Amino acid sequence: MAFNERLWLFGRGITPEWEAVKLDRISKSIRRLKIITESAHNWKITARDKQHLNGIKKFILSRSPLRNILITHPCFDHWLHLWSLSRTRSTQLEMKFGKEIVFSASTDLNGRFYFYGTPYYLQLPGNKFPAIFKIRLQNKNVLLDIENGERISTRLSRISEIIPGICTDSSNWLLTCDIAQQDLATLKGNHKDKFIFTLKSALADIEKKEPSLYAEMLEMLHTIIPLTSPSSDISVSSSYSTLRGAIALSPSEDILIQAETLIHEHCHQKINQLLPLEPMLLHGQSSRIFYSPWRTDARHLRGILLGAHAFLNVARYLAKTIKTDAIPKEKRFYIMSMMARRIFQTQDALQTLSYYGSFTEFGRRFLLGCWKELGVLRQGIERYPADILKEQKKYCANHRKAYALPGLGIHKGVPRGNVRETIRR
Repeated sequence: MAFNERLWLFGRGITPEWEAVKLDRISKSIRRLKIITESAHNWKITARDKQHLNGIKKFILSRSPLRNILITHPCFDHWLHLWSLSRTRSTQLEMKFGKEIVFSASTDLNGRFYFYGTPYYLQLPGNKFPAIFKIRLQNKNVLLDIENGERISTRLSRISEIIPGICTDSSNWLLTCDIAQQDLATLKGNHKDKFIFTLKSALADIEKKEPSLYAEMLEMLHTIIPLTSPSSDISVSSSYSTLRGAIALSPSEDILIQAETLIHEHCHQKINQLLPLEPMLLHGQSSRIFYSPWRTDARHLRGILLGAHAFLNVARYLAKTIKTDAIPKEKRFYIMSMMARRIFQTQDALQTLSYYGSFTEFGRRFLLGCWKELGVLRQGIERYPADILKEQKKYCANHRKAYALPGLGIHKGVPRGNVRETIRR
């Protein structure tokens, strides 16, 4: 399939290309599941292993629409990732309310069993979590048969949803065990309500200004994980290639900041989902030696590319905010400053990519598309107050002076003997 770079530069909704990338992701996950079942003869099989294998085989053969919803859940991505690392095994079954089902289960490290594809989970009472137990489920009423013969009656709990289909959770072990950039935040009461309200408002604002981008986010995003922040003035966020559909970010009551962050991290996940099917950079472009306009450490070209794409989308959103919203003068100047900074930083990044990158045909078209869109945005800021543009140009120049070799897109930390080889590439 020949991909159209215009459909990936900015939000275009659920296009046939979007669906093709999603189906490729699903088929690769199914293939990995088949490898798991086919490799079972290498294990020392236990009765519990047989239950897991039978569950996986039934899942592979299932024709339920929920199967693909579960396969594209970030926890499924991470479960497969962990399996490849340590042969971790788990079973998750779809829930059918109104029909009694009985199955064996085990909790995660926090004593929870999640019904992925729904906002429901089971929290075992007490502090001792049995290795395996039987669940009898009907209409959200639950009977648990514990290994020691004990029977417990309970009900399902519900994860907080920001909007239908997008939850917020910091207790799901499969979602959080590899999040390393910042500590997880456990939000309760008023703090949790504010977190959810701001994110709900941010998503509504994105839907109004970038409806096609919002459609993509709604289709991909499953969970937003709260992080702690070192300061109330600093927003931190992250996303991971093994957790597609999960975004981690710190609380903020600023709707604009949360909208920018959601767009930024979604763009990373969007391109990360595309690249296995349609690479942009040729093999051998991953050395961590290049100057980043946004960071102090050296970055590989792939990171520079993802950053340029994400900040183009953020700048586009900010441009529409300035045009459409009634904003107080001081806030308006602040948004103009951030808009100008993002544009100058992205220009610097695209220059580095053009100087040093070796691209596929699709990658060349994508890079050219980024330059053209930058030109449109750059033209739009020429009417901004001259002092704002001068200040942001100076900010970017000072950052470059501190961390890049003079006149080059190479980080100062690269050994001098390697500079010529870097340029030759």
